[in-house]
Amino acid sequence: MSEYDRSEPAASGRASIPEEIARYVGEDPEIVLTTEEITVFAGGGYCARYGLPEAIARERAMLLKEFDGVPLSLPQVIDWDITWIVTEDIPTTHEWSDDEVLAAVAELSRFHEHFENSPHLVSPILRRPFGRDSAEVLAPARRAGWQLPPPLDALLEDPTPLIQALEKLPPTVLHGDPWPANVAKRGGEFVWLNWWQASVGPGVADFAAWLDQTPFHLGRVVDRLSQIEAYLGARTGPPEREVFAKALDASRLYWFLAYDVPQLPGLALERPDLAETMNVEAMRAWEAFSRR
Repeated sequence: MSEYDRSEPAASGRASIPEEIARYVGEDPEIVLTTEEITVFAGGGYCARYGLPEAIARERAMLLKEFDGVPLSLPQVIDWDITWIVTEDIPTTHEWSDDEVLAAVAELSRFHEHFENSPHLVSPILRRPFGRDSAEVLAPARRAGWQLPPPLDALLEDPTPLIQALEKLPPTVLHGDPWPANVAKRGGEFVWLNWWQASVGPGVADFAAWLDQTPFHLGRVVDRLSQIEAYLGARTGPPEREVFAKALDASRLYWFLAYDVPQLPGLALERPDLAETMNVEAMRAWEAFSRR
């Protein structure tokens, strides 16, 4: 929904890290990212992720291709343990052409179709943001105290209409946070990074996150209809358009509630114009959703 980074800002200065990680990234590495689940360090040509065992398990399962046949390029794993994993460090860039954006969207679509109704979907390590983990995902927004327009407040209290729209599409493995900040370019291929939020849900949920976050990373907008056509055109069996469109609106609303609303009280103090724009965009998504 918004065009800003939903992750926590990178920190600076020293941090306590395991000796096993320091062996690769050094004693004073760059802290690339920190969240409640994980911290990402970089140094010496390596990237280390250190965090909750379940987050590292998701990262490891995807990067080591414990799920058969992941049809994406992934960074090489160097070493790992229960609470950390070290990979090669591949820098990302803000420089993307429109054609590259559309090609990455097509790759994401093929990844989703590959795992639709896969036996791997029963894996207990995968998050279920539209199922068992829904209350946890929405809890920060419910605690935020932000005054939403009545239709959005009702969805925050009971997201059943959104989840029902999403359930009309087949479940698959989701990246969980797909946007160009988590995709590196190397030798003409895309390398997909940062899998600790790997989840189960319809592919459109990932695609919605890509659509709404990508403009922030690029500093410009890439035509949404072109991206939608690239996503649907990459599939061997595209879904019914109206079902997909309603699920896309539902996804945008769900992610707005889950990840944007908790940020709005603070954002309203720093950028009241942006906070208001986000509310307006959310209402537009609601109006589109309710008309379908």
